[in-house]
Amino acid sequence: MTLLLLLCSLTAYAQRDSLRFARQGILLRSMPYLTNPFSSSGPQCLRLNVNASVQVSAESDFYYQSTAICIPFAQKLAGNAFIGTHDKALVEQRLRAVNPLTFGYNNEVQVSWTGMRDSAWLPHTRFTLAIKQRMLGASAFTKDAFNLAFYGNAMYAGATATLSGSRFQQISFRQLLFGIQQHLGLRLGQLDAAVSVLDGMAAADMTLPTGTLYTETYGEYLDLNYNLKGHYTGSGSNPVKGMGAALDLGYTGTWKRNLFRFFIKDLGLIAWNNQSTGFDASQSLHYEGVQAGNLLEQAGNGFAPVTGDSVLHYLGVQKQTGSFQTWLPARIGGMLRLYLNGNRHRDVPEQKPNGYSFLDVLISYRYHTDRLPWVSVQWEKRLFCGSGLKSYTWLDGWIMPTLSYGGAGNLDAGLFFALRNFKGFECSLGSGTIQALVLQKQSTSAAAFLRLSLPLSK
Repeated sequence: MTLLLLLCSLTAYAQRDSLRFARQGILLRSMPYLTNPFSSSGPQCLRLNVNASVQVSAESDFYYQSTAICIPFAQKLAGNAFIGTHDKALVEQRLRAVNPLTFGYNNEVQVSWTGMRDSAWLPHTRFTLAIKQRMLGASAFTKDAFNLAFYGNAMYAGATATLSGSRFQQISFRQLLFGIQQHLGLRLGQLDAAVSVLDGMAAADMTLPTGTLYTETYGEYLDLNYNLKGHYTGSGSNPVKGMGAALDLGYTGTWKRNLFRFFIKDLGLIAWNNQSTGFDASQSLHYEGVQAGNLLEQAGNGFAPVTGDSVLHYLGVQKQTGSFQTWLPARIGGMLRLYLNGNRHRDVPEQKPNGYSFLDVLISYRYHTDRLPWVSVQWEKRLFCGSGLKSYTWLDGWIMPTLSYGGAGNLDAGLFFALRNFKGFECSLGSGTIQALVLQKQSTSAAAFLRLSLPLSK
C-alpha cells in the first residue's frame, strides 16, 4: 500500500513532464522499458518487446559456476560415475583455501501489459504477472576437505586438516510474482517493484563454522573437532512444506543522456513447517584404530556410500524436529548503459534504420553465494532492423557478446542472440559461458538461456 501511494503521488509530476516532452515531439516511452526487470534469469536476458500492449513470454535457464570444479568432474560427481586420478588432478591444481560453487535453474511464464495511457490513475504503467519454479544452490569447501574426501587422510600424517568455512545450501520453490513498472518522466526515470508469494518445495543447509581433523604421525588415532549446524525439510504428510514472501525493487534513470539502473532482487525468506529436521552440534571426538579413508568413494563410485543421515549418525549428531526459516540469497547491483550511436535514450531504437548499439556495464553481488562481486560487460548490436516503430523487415535481430568475472566463478565469455519476426514473435537464446562448449576440461562454469515471447496486442 505504501508503494502504491508513492506511485500515485508521483503521477501528477509525471503527467506534467510527459506533456512538456510531447510538445517537443518526444515520446515519454522513448526511455523504453528495459530488459524485463522481473525475470529471474539474470542480467543476460535480452529485451522485452516494448511495442506490445500485452506480452506473453516463457523462459528457462540453468547455471553452474565454480572456481575449481571443472565440467567433466561435476558431471561424473552428479552421475555417480567413476572419478579417476586425472579428473582429480584437474580440480586439485585450481584449489584455493576456500572454494565456492553455485548452481540452479529457473523456469517461468510471464504476462505483462501496459495500463491505460489516458487514465488519470497511474498512467504509463506496465504490469507483470509471473509464475516461476526455481532452484538455488550454493556450496563452499576447503582444499583440505577435498583432499580428505578424494585422497583420504594419509597425506595429513602428523598434520591438521582444516574444514572450517565449508557449507552447503539448496532451496527449491515456486513463485507467484506481481510487478509494476512506472514511468515517472524522462527526468525522474522509471521505478519498478514486485512482490512475490513463495511456495517452498524443499530445502537443506549445513554450515561448518569450525572444523579440524588431526591425524597422528603413524595413524594410530584421529582427533576431530567441529561445530556443525543445519536444517533440512522432511517428507511428512503436510503438502505445504514452506511458505514465504519476497520483494524486488529497481530504479532506472538518466546520466549524461545515457541510462543507469540500481536493483535488489529476491529480498525475502521462506518459513518451513514443523516437520523439518535441525541439528546443532559442537564436539571433540577421539578415534583410535580408525583411518579416515576416501569417504565419498566406494570402488570409485561418487557419492554412493554416503547419505546425510549416515554422516550425522557417524559423527554422533543429535537431530531435532521443528520449523526453521531460510533467507533467499538476495542480489543487489547496478548497471550503466552507454549508447554508442544515435540520440541516446531520447529516440526509440526501433526507429533507426541503420541499427544501434550500446554497451552495458553491470556489477552485482548475491549474498551468501558469491565469492566476489560479479562484473559483466555486454555489447548489444541491433541487426537488419526496419525503418519505423511498427514497420519491420521480415526479421529483426540482436547479437550480444559478453565478458564477465567474479561471482562464484572465474573469467567467462558469453554470446546471446535475439530474433523477432514481423508479427513480433521473439526468440532469445545463448550462454554466458560459451567456452564450456569447446574447452570443457578448462571451464569451471556452464550456463544456457532460452526465452520465447509473443505480443497479443500492439
